[in-house]
Amino acid sequence: MARMIHTVIPPTVNFWVAYQRQYIPHSMHIDEPHPGADPNWLYSVIVPLDSETVNVAQTVVWDHQFDHFSEYLEFQQDFIRHPENYEKVSDVSQHYDVDHCNLNRNPADFFPLAGVYQYQLGTAGIFPRLNLHCSSNWRRHSTAPYKDIIIYHIG
Repeated sequence: MARMIHTVIPPTVNFWVAYQRQYIPHSMHIDEPHPGADPNWLYSVIVPLDSETVNVAQTVVWDHQFDHFSEYLEFQQDFIRHPENYEKVSDVSQHYDVDHCNLNRNPADFFPLAGVYQYQLGTAGIFPRLNLHCSSNWRRHSTAPYKDIIIYHIG
């Protein structure tokens, strides 16, 4: 298996894979790499596994990167304390199920949208792992109490 992976990804790049069963939607976050990771190979890949959530589950990705999750937490605190310092740039919260990201306003509207991966069986969504992202709140559609995915972190 390693030989197959390393024909595409250099052997110096970490490659981590896990099965996840999610009972609650992920709020905004980044997939922080280990120190010294190769910046040319920082990607996350999501592969949906269950048919109950594929038509409602999404991963929403913003065109804004944080180098460390602690930087995003600092943003959250400042956003809550000083909302007047931030300009709304979109209406993402009106178009996607990201209500679980709400602070006192929804930060989803304060970053430009990079893209949305609509879960479909037999597909995978790939995006830069330092980009701010979240899963949509598939729970509000009452199709399933959880969703199953395989998650890859490269880099």
